[in-house]
Amino acid sequence: MCGIAGIIGDRDGQRRRQAVAAMTRALTHRGPDDERFFYDERIALGFRRLAVIDLVTGEQPIEIPERRLVIVLKGEIYNFKQLRRELQERGHSFRSTGDVEVVLRLWAEEGPSCLQRLNGMFALAVWDGRQQKLYLARDRFGIKPLYLCREGATVAVASELRALLAGGFPVERRLDGEALRHYLSYGFLPADASLVAGVVSLPPATLLEIGADGSERMSRYWNPPLAAPPG
Repeated sequence: MCGIAGIIGDRDGQRRRQAVAAMTRALTHRGPDDERFFYDERIALGFRRLAVIDLVTGEQPIEIPERRLVIVLKGEIYNFKQLRRELQERGHSFRSTGDVEVVLRLWAEEGPSCLQRLNGMFALAVWDGRQQKLYLARDRFGIKPLYLCREGATVAVASELRALLAGGFPVERRLDGEALRHYLSYGFLPADASLVAGVVSLPPATLLEIGADGSERMSRYWNPPLAAPPG
């Protein structure tokens, strides 16, 4: 399962670290095997690990220090071995044997467009220290959840609603009435909604780019192919 948590924005560094630590602890049941963090001037990321593959070298967050790139990812990339071979042929060397470092090194070469090449179920966060931007993305069908809440210019993200509540954000424990009505009527929630007021879900196949200044840009990186006309 694993779990990720993070905060970007104008909270002071100590408060940001404490909040991400609390958020990450709230995800212990998703990843009982390890807990690690990454901190920068404007970002804090946390990861709880359930060791499934790459048992020895699969710790996260993973960094490429010379590029100032950092990733946390939950889920699984099914075609990572093929992508790894391609990257090795281009001269990349790997410290780990799992899929997450493959995604980060592919990102270093191709940027966010590499998402189109990932076959799997995942939710990820990539921090680009050069651009001072946090990138969030979910898999094509939204198998892995990712929730967000905002407090001024600060954005918090986590794998579960309980983690956001644990971070001390002004999120009321109150149902979102419109989302609840939608769920009771149709049996599912809108792609960008959650049942907690003030918390949103990142839609499937979506990339959200968040600047350290609070600016945001959202885009879809994949759309289902159109069915061929009959005959």
